[in-house]
Amino acid sequence: MRQIYLNPFRFFKRRSKYKTYFDYAASTPVLPAILKEMEPYFLNNYHNPSNSNSLQSLEIEQLIEEYSMDILNLFGSEKYKIVYTSGATESINMCLKGLFNIGYPTKRKIITTKTEHNAVISVCDDLAKLGAEIVYLPVDNAGLISLRDLEAQMDENTLAVVLMGVNNETGVINDIEGIAKLCAAKSINFCCDTTQTIGKIPIDLSETPIDFLVGSAHKIYGPKGVGFLVMSEKHGLPALIHGGGQQNNLRSGTVNVPSIVGFYHALKYSCNNLIKFNKHVCGLRDFFEEEILKFGCFQVVCKNSYRSPYISNIQSTKHDVNVLFAEIQDQITYSTSSACSSAKNKGSHVLQAMGYLGEQSANSVRFSFSHLTTKKDIKSLLKLIHKQINRIENE
Repeated sequence: MRQIYLNPFRFFKRRSKYKTYFDYAASTPVLPAILKEMEPYFLNNYHNPSNSNSLQSLEIEQLIEEYSMDILNLFGSEKYKIVYTSGATESINMCLKGLFNIGYPTKRKIITTKTEHNAVISVCDDLAKLGAEIVYLPVDNAGLISLRDLEAQMDENTLAVVLMGVNNETGVINDIEGIAKLCAAKSINFCCDTTQTIGKIPIDLSETPIDFLVGSAHKIYGPKGVGFLVMSEKHGLPALIHGGGQQNNLRSGTVNVPSIVGFYHALKYSCNNLIKFNKHVCGLRDFFEEEILKFGCFQVVCKNSYRSPYISNIQSTKHDVNVLFAEIQDQITYSTSSACSSAKNKGSHVLQAMGYLGEQSANSVRFSFSHLTTKKDIKSLLKLIHKQINRIENE
């Protein structure tokens, strides 16, 4: 039988001439150089690292350990350990459910906000059924908490504080250093969702004492289906998945070697180019927002807040965004809320928590950028939107 070989990057290019991509906060392409690093572990170095009788397996196990130490160095501290998971959602489940199993019933309060990703909110809802006390802190119109409010909720029953580094819908950056230091002073676990942070905003664990941080590879040009839970060495968690005892009995199952290799190289690539990429993307975002505001029918959500340059949330003040973008969906890719929940079309729970009520919470569009985005892409996007506005207003 004749074998057929597919070039995934040829396919990506063929698709991209039909749709310009502005949804990098949802997912990124695996870059060719990263795929090249992964390839040997599919084809040649495919040995199971759990096989202690195989020299090749031991070499792969050693490689993963070296990669883990290098990742911790990127974050400024070796006093942590890494568990590789299927992604940030599993990592959040492992962290919160594990902490609850250890702490309950003595400690059962979890402090968070309604602006968190659904992965956090759903786990908290589930733990509440088991006896957890979930406290949702109020947020201001930028989605930020008050440290005073946080401290007021902390007591001897507090198990954990769970807050994200960068909001996935608005791009607003939390005061993670202040939150981490307050939690450390009160000896309360701090779990930080850094899915939109790693490789984009600097993280220095030697200065910011986060107890647990989670992330996914597919947000930073690595493969889907792999992520990590980074935890302080002083902490232990019960296993969420039982079996052969891999990863120091923290997550059983044969580790996904090619994806871990891809994750490592994607993270290193993003961190090593962080300043350069941020400068490029910040210029594009600012240009996009300045130009779209000239149309007179949009506002930028949290425009004056401290934000990640990779995300721009635009709210239409005059037109229904579903109508406005209906005829150009085949030309651009974007999100109307978090990519994980946009298909439900119930409005953004993040914007609702920030005070955007009714149609306001459902009438925003998230554009997210990358160092792969060009000014030509932005100009084309603006031209398409402007054309749609003229069409609607002249009907």
